[in-house]
Parts: sequence; C-alpha cells; structure tokens
Amino acid sequence: MDTGWWTLNCQNCSATFTVELTAEQQIVEFTRSYTCPACNVTPANLPVIPSRRTWHEIVGFTAAKKAPAV
Repeated sequence: MDTGWWTLNCQNCSATFTVELTAEQQIVEFTRSYTCPACNVTPANLPVIPSRRTWHEIVGFTAAKKAPAV
C-alpha cells in the first residue's frame, strides 16, 4: 500500500523531488532503482561506500485519495 506521492532526497546530489507510486510499486525498491531527475544517478548503480546510503532518503508522503464509493 505505497500508493501516493513520495518526496525523496537524492543521496548523491541532495536534490529533493516528488514521485507518484501506483498500487503495483513498492517504495523500498523504488528508492534503490529510481534515477534522480537532477543528477541522473541511480543509487543501485553507485559503488558501495560505507558512509553513503544506497537509496534515496524518504522525506515525505501524501496518500492518494480513494474515489468515493458510488
């Protein structure tokens, strides 16, 4: 149930950006595989450095509103 708008912070360039996830997507996988729109870096493709996380940091979430029942 990760549907909604997520605000992420890039671990490479510190840019903050918002992405929308659908019911089929999971935020954990998305933070590792999404390419930052500011620096074009994908965390999963970075070399492992102990002082740097290998995912974009989650800094906010807004749930998608469900359509009213008819």
